[in-house]
Amino acid sequence: MIVIFKSDVYETIHMFGDVAMRLLKIMGYEKTQGTIEYQQIPLVLARLKQGISNAAPEKNLSTTNGVDDDEREENISLAHRAFTLIEMLEASQKQECDVTWKAS
Repeated sequence: MIVIFKSDVYETIHMFGDVAMRLLKIMGYEKTQGTIEYQQIPLVLARLKQGISNAAPEKNLSTTNGVDDDEREENISLAHRAFTLIEMLEASQKQECDVTWKAS
């Protein structure tokens, strides 16, 4: 599953479903489709930033010797995965624009 986030003021974001649903849950949403109205964005951003700062730190790989691509991907931090979504939410808040998402 892929989750697609859209905003009129930011490029479309395609995110793997497991990561997207984890971030949505942190923000207070559990549906596979929905809208974050621009008035809700400050609260949603606060939840997201707090949630990723409280997430258990994931180990960093200091070397990639003997590590395949799948294992490296598993070690990408939740904060790193949320970066573009945070940017989208911040841009949408400034421009008073809603953010939508839908699983496909």
